[in-house]
Amino acid sequence: MRMMQWAAAEAWAGFRYRVLEVPWARSLKSRVARSMRPLAQRTELERNIHYLYVEVFWAAIFSAVFAFNATYALRMGATNRMVGWLSSLPSLFAIFLMVPAARIMESSSKSRLWMMLGLGLGRFGFLWAAFIPWLFPNRAAQALIYLFILRTIPITIFNTAFSPMLADVIPERDRARVFANRSIISSGVAAIAAFLAGRWLDAGAQWPWAAFPFNYQLLYIVGGVAALTSAYYVSRVRPPAGALGSKEERKRESGVTTEVRAPRQPWTWAQLRETAR
Repeated sequence: MRMMQWAAAEAWAGFRYRVLEVPWARSLKSRVARSMRPLAQRTELERNIHYLYVEVFWAAIFSAVFAFNATYALRMGATNRMVGWLSSLPSLFAIFLMVPAARIMESSSKSRLWMMLGLGLGRFGFLWAAFIPWLFPNRAAQALIYLFILRTIPITIFNTAFSPMLADVIPERDRARVFANRSIISSGVAAIAAFLAGRWLDAGAQWPWAAFPFNYQLLYIVGGVAALTSAYYVSRVRPPAGALGSKEERKRESGVTTEVRAPRQPWTWAQLRETAR
């Protein structure tokens, strides 16, 4: 009997060590403890990471609603040609706007302002999709297609600046962990939100008070609010000095002296074609 008790105690001690005392368990406990601290007690990097996690949670809900754009347009009476425009024209706009937007972000001293302005206009424009059936009852499909296509312009400006901002905000040693966690949050929340959105649209069609188009309108109001909430948390991220295209701060930190650059010359068609290749 005593041998059995001794063996059980040994097994429990070994299990407890493997669960609580090994290096990965200690690291996990310390991360959980750090994540439970109030934001005021965290470092700037920890606050930025927290805001990026919360931001991608709301952005995933927005992306789940965004997946119903073509369905919404078809229910409003859009033709196959209009749906084709909805699928192709945003990508075409992005091709032509990406290079000019990148040059503006690189040379402007107000890159963050341009980034937040593009994000706000694009996300706020998505919210207006919920009110299209009331504003344009006779041409709702055309107005919806135009709205979804035009909002691509400010979103392209935001996308051009957001990735460089992430590289400046998140140190290289933390990027793999932060980006992986963001992907996990985005995929999980988007899958659940898309399932619930589909269930809501099916159920709403059977209730007189939530019949089309009100079921889609309510869904897009939720998606628009989630999009604006995501934009708010993006605005809370504080990049370090010299971020978003300015290299002077990084040169100063590395001890490299900066020189006054000559004014940027406008691009020629030959340079634009060479860049496109």
